[in-house]
Amino acid sequence: MNATSKNPGHAHEDAAHTAEDPAHLERLRVLVENAIADGKLTFEEMAEIRDALMADGKLTLEEMELVRDVMRQKLGDAPLEFERPSF
Repeated sequence: MNATSKNPGHAHEDAAHTAEDPAHLERLRVLVENAIADGKLTFEEMAEIRDALMADGKLTLEEMELVRDVMRQKLGDAPLEFERPSF
């Protein structure tokens, strides 16, 4: 498997990004903010967040902290609702 086929389902993602990449972290922040804006997280939104987190094949502490911090800022003490997939 070569470097270009490492992540074929996510060609639009920059597979070479690092967790320290400010552009990656900003995209992740916006993705999470948009996903939880209504206080609900759909199966599709969860998949998008997971794909963004794992685009480079690893999950970093910095990425996890960013997701946690955004959720706290946007939701406070309010619970996040999870919508079941509609297959």
